[in-house]
Amino acid sequence: MKKETKEDIAYGVAKTVFGSISIVGAVASELLQLLVTPPLEKRRNDWMIEVGEKLKQLEQKEELDLTKLANNDVL
Repeated sequence: MKKETKEDIAYGVAKTVFGSISIVGAVASELLQLLVTPPLEKRRNDWMIEVGEKLKQLEQKEELDLTKLANNDVL
């Protein structure tokens, strides 16, 4: 996974700024998190989808049996 990006830092700064506003800050901070997917979470989700697709490709080529792999404590 890649290291922090400018988007990660900007998101963190925005969340901190919203959180520091008295009275409505906590609400604004939570709304930001609901409305905007954090960049790290988006990259993680994209990576997980990519890994899943690669595993499906290996299974379709019969190079990997995911059922056997899931039940094998040695691997």
